[in-house]
Amino acid sequence: MARWREANPDDTLDLNAAYMSYVRAPQVDISGSDVRDSDLMGAVLQRANLSGCHMNPCHLYHANLRETNMPRARLNGANLRG
Repeated sequence: MARWREANPDDTLDLNAAYMSYVRAPQVDISGSDVRDSDLMGAVLQRANLSGCHMNPCHLYHANLRETNMPRARLNGANLRG
């Protein structure tokens, strides 16, 4: 992911409706990405950069969001339980 971000700094990553349950992606930079309707249940996103992401509605049940950077992230309708 880091190599893609460096090679394509101005592109928007399309993760719409992606199934990423229990993915381990600490410190990943997916800022500005389209993550709508995605399943990130139990994902490890500790210290990830999710600023400006479209995450409505996104399943983040039991996801590790400690120290996550989320300014301007659109989370209306997201499941943040656990």
